[in-house]
Amino acid sequence: MNDAHDFTDRYYDNIISDLKKVTLVASPPFKESRRISYLKKYLNNLGYNDTEIDKEGNLKATLKGKNPKILVFSAHVDTVFPKETQLKIKENKQTIACPGICDNSLGVTALLYLMRYVKENKIIPKYNVIFLFNVGEEGAGNLRGIRHFFDNQKRENIKAHICIEGRNIGRLTKEVVGSHRKNIKITAQGGHSWRDFGNTNAIVVAAEIINKLAAIKLQKEPKTTLNIGTIKGGYSVNSIPAQAEFSVDIRSTDKKALTSVTREVDSIIKSMTEKNYKIESYLLGERPCGEMKDKWLVNRIKEVHDALEIKTTDDIGSTDSSYPISLCIPSVTIGITEAKKTHSLDEYLFKSPVRKGIEQLILIYNKIL
Repeated sequence: MNDAHDFTDRYYDNIISDLKKVTLVASPPFKESRRISYLKKYLNNLGYNDTEIDKEGNLKATLKGKNPKILVFSAHVDTVFPKETQLKIKENKQTIACPGICDNSLGVTALLYLMRYVKENKIIPKYNVIFLFNVGEEGAGNLRGIRHFFDNQKRENIKAHICIEGRNIGRLTKEVVGSHRKNIKITAQGGHSWRDFGNTNAIVVAAEIINKLAAIKLQKEPKTTLNIGTIKGGYSVNSIPAQAEFSVDIRSTDKKALTSVTREVDSIIKSMTEKNYKIESYLLGERPCGEMKDKWLVNRIKEVHDALEIKTTDDIGSTDSSYPISLCIPSVTIGITEAKKTHSLDEYLFKSPVRKGIEQLILIYNKIL
């Protein structure tokens, strides 16, 4: 444990400096290539010359071990923020603020420093190790990076997968929330608010559908939710809207409940179809639900938490662990520090726990190898 503690203590200022540098390399949805290129150069400087960017845009580096089984450590490089978002660091003694600094620039930085530790200590692992910086975790990315990676691996070769996110040191996400997201578009006659009054109003039709969706009875256990996330339509106050659209997000930890509510939503949409307007529905994304029950992996992580006096928090979430868990691959998500207002322009994290968060990651690496 002492070498991991000494390492994070010695590199703490560098970690914070690199965290800020990573954060300022924009990585919006589906446009992560600039950050991937930055990370590739960083890894080359660390001595990881045999890196690869795959067809989906993921960056990976591999360490050969004595055992053909594979351990995967990953951190997603994308953020929720569009390319026009202003990235400006605001820092005081306790916190650093910037859009995306915790989710997931800190996860990325933590993985970089795990890799630095491994190189510096010339550790030959028991298993083959893949360090993965993947794209497409957030929102409409629909886990495209992690899906591509695991779809191109032999499942029986994967020993375990550790997903690194910035938020919530001590978290242990082994139960994942499934989701079904779709966009509903209504096209109607529209027209002038006075001369064409009586023509079908697309916003009114959208509102009728939304009211019916909001009336769906949702079970509390397992927790199941339905949210209308966006809505838009119309041109002006004196125009009858010819178009309107909205998005629906359905979530549950139970596959049957998720399927049931999805079918009910589809049934409501189908029942609303009439000749004087058109409804189009298309899928935005799906994430599987499930629970990882590999006691070996969970116990190793809890042992590290106990040694560092970190309280383990069982967490339910939607992360890059979702896909491997659905494939029955042992996978968990861990956190590095405490943070507030993630996914907002005011996102910030606490600096002090970062040292122990990365020490935790190093000890997990040593423990499962």
